[in-house]
Amino acid sequence: MEHQDDEFHTPSSSDAKESVDCIHLDSDSETFEVLDQNEEKGEFTSKVGDISLGMTFDNEDDAYNYYNAYGRRVGFSVRKNRENKDRSGVLKKKQFCCSCEGFYKKKRTPKKKREETRCGCKAMLEIKLNLEGKFVVTNFVAEHSHVLVPASSSHLLRSQRLIEPSQAKLIDQMHSAGLQPSQIFSYFTTEAGGSQKLNFIQSDCNNLIMRKRIGILKKGDSECLLEYFKKKQTEDKSFFYSLRTNEENEISGCFFCDGNSRCDYTIFGDVVCFDTTFKTNRYNMVCAPVVGINNHGQTILFGCGLLDGETTDACEWLFKAFLQAMDGKAPRTIFTDQAQSIAAAISEVFPNCHHRLCLWHIYQNAARNLNHVFSEFKSFTQDFKRCIYDPETVEEFESSWNKLLDDYELRGNDWLEGIYLLREKWAQVYGRDHFCAAITLD
Repeated sequence: MEHQDDEFHTPSSSDAKESVDCIHLDSDSETFEVLDQNEEKGEFTSKVGDISLGMTFDNEDDAYNYYNAYGRRVGFSVRKNRENKDRSGVLKKKQFCCSCEGFYKKKRTPKKKREETRCGCKAMLEIKLNLEGKFVVTNFVAEHSHVLVPASSSHLLRSQRLIEPSQAKLIDQMHSAGLQPSQIFSYFTTEAGGSQKLNFIQSDCNNLIMRKRIGILKKGDSECLLEYFKKKQTEDKSFFYSLRTNEENEISGCFFCDGNSRCDYTIFGDVVCFDTTFKTNRYNMVCAPVVGINNHGQTILFGCGLLDGETTDACEWLFKAFLQAMDGKAPRTIFTDQAQSIAAAISEVFPNCHHRLCLWHIYQNAARNLNHVFSEFKSFTQDFKRCIYDPETVEEFESSWNKLLDDYELRGNDWLEGIYLLREKWAQVYGRDHFCAAITLD
């Protein structure tokens, strides 16, 4: 049955695809045109005027882009709502609304309670196809039933965040070259002249990279990996492996260790180091080895994991697999970098474990935060190294630390004070006086 003009139906996923083109209105002629790619979006937003009945657009995408730009100026996010098509599939009527339109219908109790954003807002824009093939604004509601977003934060609205194909390609190339997501986003922010002029945020950049990792293990590679693990298990009865899959039953992580590693852990496993600095070249997965030292001061491998990302869920899964492989024996102390996702996973899986920061990462942070001091004083590098690495007691460290602050007039430095407030401690281990100087996170 053919839809009538006053009826709507829910748009399909293909219809709901948002256009990346930008349009603006010429106030003199009321005609619309696509913006040049070099034209800044901030200038485009300033050109958008008020909306009135009778305004015409060449197509629905032009209407959406104009209403979305209007939403950015006013301070609300836009959503494609209802539409009406004839039997041949030609669009006759379309409605765009505020993202706060309607109310949520809970089909089941969510695992995580989230703040509800829909409050029944009536703001909307409705367009209808006329006899000339143009879309005319037939209904417009400007009033909102909620607080609008200030101009300084309007770039964070969902409908304003869209990574363009050219940007996505550049992000992929930069990530393939070894740049971190934070470095990639920092580059785009600088190029745009500030985060407010950029059309996406850090999480959008991270999600784009993560989506490319989801299907990285092809079917043939997954089967080869599984066959390899099974072969190793026939050769070594103590060989352990565990696989992590996503919702589409694709491998998104694995953990493995052999019999020698499990035996070494029973003897030397009180202190371990978990590092996610490394990445595989072909699949761009995070390589996460779990290492320690033996009584000769030699580095030994307790196990290794491959993860699709350094998220809390991924780290929790790896730590649980590690516990299973080691018969439930948790380490007493674990050294990691400063990633919050790893810290959260450790507190969840190893609640009684002492979590400390690795000295190597502390020194790298010092090089970034005290760059001006390293450049001005040539002797500071050696003095800072001696302060960090040489002391063997807490008292010796505090004495060296205070001398360093006085010699280079660094008292009042926020980064140094933050490091000191975390309190320097030492981890005792097997016949050696000390394993490593560390900063506790307790």
